Amino acid sequence: QPFFSDVILEVHGVDLSARSFDISPGGMFVVCDGVPPPGTKVRLRAQLARGIEAAVSVQMDAVITHVRHGKEGGTGAGLMFTTVYADDADSIRALLDGVIGGESFDDGRVQPAEGVRGKLSYAIDTGPIETAPDE
Repeated sequence: QPFFSDVILEVHGVDLSARSFDISPGGMFVVCDGVPPPGTKVRLRAQLARGIEAAVSVQMDAVITHVRHGKEGGTGAGLMFTTVYADDADSIRALLDGVIGGESFDDGRVQPAEGVRGKLSYAIDTGPIETAPDE
């Protein structure tokens, strides 16, 4: 479904400004300059609104599954989420409801996040990640 938001992709310690164009169960499509090749691990940072509540700051680890080069110079990448980080378990649950479905949420997977102080993490069982060549 369409989901437009400014996001930051961290690639090998370098921040790239990007714009999300849609979000689907397990992933997101973003457009930015300097998209790395399929198979690259990235960290995505965004502010996501939840209804009338204040926006929540989230981080998600992801793998680039495919890259599309636009006819007018824009380059986009499909991302598959592997881990979600947020301030509390309720925020993770709310964020993942549309990604994995509420009935698939496993409270046992909510853990203190390594290397992300003050956050909790949730590892998503993605199974094998398939990548496609650049288009």
